[in-house]
Amino acid sequence: MQDGEIDFDEFKVVMMTAVDEDAPAHERVLRRKMRTTVRTLIMRQRFTSAIAAFDERYNFLRFTDAKIIAPADQSIVRIHHDQTVFEALALLRADNAPCAPVYADEARRHDPIGFLYMIDIIQLMLTTMKQMFKAAPSTDPVAIQQRMNRVAQDASTFSKIPVAAFVRKDWKPIRPGFSVYDLGFVLSRGVADVPYVSEDGDLEYLISQEGYLAAFNEEPRVRLGGVGRVTAEELGCIKKVARVTEKTALIEAFKAAESTASTADPQAAAAVVCNSETEEVMWFVSAETLNAPGLNTPSDLGIALSKPVYDLYRDLEGNGRKEAETCKATASVRGMVKQMVESGAQRLWVVDNSKRPVGMVSLTMIIECIMDAHASRKEFLA
Repeated sequence: MQDGEIDFDEFKVVMMTAVDEDAPAHERVLRRKMRTTVRTLIMRQRFTSAIAAFDERYNFLRFTDAKIIAPADQSIVRIHHDQTVFEALALLRADNAPCAPVYADEARRHDPIGFLYMIDIIQLMLTTMKQMFKAAPSTDPVAIQQRMNRVAQDASTFSKIPVAAFVRKDWKPIRPGFSVYDLGFVLSRGVADVPYVSEDGDLEYLISQEGYLAAFNEEPRVRLGGVGRVTAEELGCIKKVARVTEKTALIEAFKAAESTASTADPQAAAAVVCNSETEEVMWFVSAETLNAPGLNTPSDLGIALSKPVYDLYRDLEGNGRKEAETCKATASVRGMVKQMVESGAQRLWVVDNSKRPVGMVSLTMIIECIMDAHASRKEFLA
């Protein structure tokens, strides 16, 4: 047009016209300049999109109240400090709750003195039961009967201990004004449930690690950003895991699980159950196993601990319980978050091409990865 500007038609002609090597110098220069301009525009668009995504992610983490993660219409089990541990366990099991606030005054039910965690009750139960399994091999019929008689007696420790003896009083709540990032920082330290209290100090919600990841699964491309591409292997989860088979006595499986216990990540305390012939992952044994249907009394537990893992696994399978959730070492954080949220799994067992376990990813590991990436601005590379 000779007006010093390039309209769309001229742009198409230039971009679609090949320039021969023997073309005049000014044509070759123009062609190179056009290509450089287009590349610059594309890079600028990509950069602008990355900045926009970063800003949205940053705002979500740093400036969004943690209350957005809170479950809607949550029913919180509340326990009186005079109730027994076994009564409390029944309440927790009925609501499938990992913990519950404990109150001392009926008029102040929303102002707990502390929290009771199912994991603490389970540890007491296992400690009590293991004392009964020391004397003789678990396959000895006489020894098994003696244990059952002992379990059935009123002297069963956990049936009499008051809740007050197990209340954790060092709980630290979050309040209005705490951000999603503040909440994630606490959860990344292995805390499974964080209390959210009102300005008046009343307990309103219990926000879990599962609920936290669910929020990131809603808009994973934005809220996870570049960290969504981190693989299970890059998380450092490829390591030796506690392994038992379906033939292992349940009590021994629990001992194997306890050997992996970590105060930084309680979910890591688990043993994977592998097929004794193929070594493929079948199931797992962890603290939440004792929340299984059918283990309602000390006698039920004592009988189950005396039997092979497969007996309990078979019963759970009949009640619709899923097998262990697995993933490959190449699985991305984004994919693992989606799998955990949709399956309700607290951990994923990393398997090789033969479906044999080579590691484990927990909720804590993924939340810690999200927090570390944000702190170091790695997510800027979305």
